[in-house]
Amino acid sequence: MNQIVYFSLLFIVFDLQKLNAQSNNQLIPLDIVQNYFSPDGFDNKNEYICCGLSKNLGLPYTWGQVLPPNAQTNCQLLPIDSLNSVVAVEINHPSCQQDVYVFLTKFEDSWKMVSMRSISQLDIVQVMLDRLKNSEASDWNHFYEQEKRTTFEFDYHNTALWVAPDKAIIQHFEQNKENFDQALQIIKKKGYLNTKILQEDKSLTDILDKIYLRNVYFDTEQCTECLLFEIGSINQNGVGYFYLDPKYKMPTMSDSYFIVIKSLGNGWFFYKTT
Repeated sequence: MNQIVYFSLLFIVFDLQKLNAQSNNQLIPLDIVQNYFSPDGFDNKNEYICCGLSKNLGLPYTWGQVLPPNAQTNCQLLPIDSLNSVVAVEINHPSCQQDVYVFLTKFEDSWKMVSMRSISQLDIVQVMLDRLKNSEASDWNHFYEQEKRTTFEFDYHNTALWVAPDKAIIQHFEQNKENFDQALQIIKKKGYLNTKILQEDKSLTDILDKIYLRNVYFDTEQCTECLLFEIGSINQNGVGYFYLDPKYKMPTMSDSYFIVIKSLGNGWFFYKTT
């Protein structure tokens, strides 16, 4: 099925669910998460929490009430199917920028938050970035003399992109789309289908370096047709972009692998895994 038609049908389904939920005085996924991240609290929050989030039952506060003062949140609905949904939450504050993904499931006639995810181990990457920020390129000469590919400049911009909020990572793609498309054309033309691609083609490596990507390979977990353009990954906690030919089935978001997928158009997607 064409991906545009697929997503259009999903949104029609969720519009119908919204009308039905409102008629039954039940909240829909977007409303539930917006209330949970509101600084004003969520009086009947326990009605919408279960499973992996059960430890939050009975707490006198919500996530929104423990955020820093004046923190701004923006919630986006990402449909999965008629019984499952994800709401991406963007948290913005001078001292805190974070993206969180709330998974919801429909039980009988009520939606409930079942789990919450964000990419893990970014603290390791942040330490790397801080060290690079607080030093000069010359301080790393000995290290990079032994490196075959990366440079101080590459590592600085790559780690900065790695820990950036989702909207900045998506903006990076939009600003460099010509380079992404050029890399894809090289891969299609030469038929590279294995993880040794970076060692085999300098023309491709040069493009990846220019847009601060560490690797390109086909996913081996849940979407073998997804060509991952990876910013970085530690123990399967990865972030980047992927290309998927429209003739193939889209991977499904879950709290155990692809925790977020956002369409960027023309077969390109932003993703995070955990």
